[in-house]
Amino acid sequence: MSMAHIDLGVDEKRFPGIIGLMQYRPETAKPLSDLAEVLLRAPNSSRPVSGS
Repeated sequence: MSMAHIDLGVDEKRFPGIIGLMQYRPETAKPLSDLAEVLLRAPNSSRPVSGS
């Protein structure tokens, strides 16, 4: 079975996975990286959110 593949035109050995996507679109990489950083470092970020 083969995986779906999108050629981003970046060296996938050097930039695998999400890093390759960030190299492909640097204008969106920075805001997404900043958001992930805030979410991961927020107080109680590892505690599950209770549903209503």
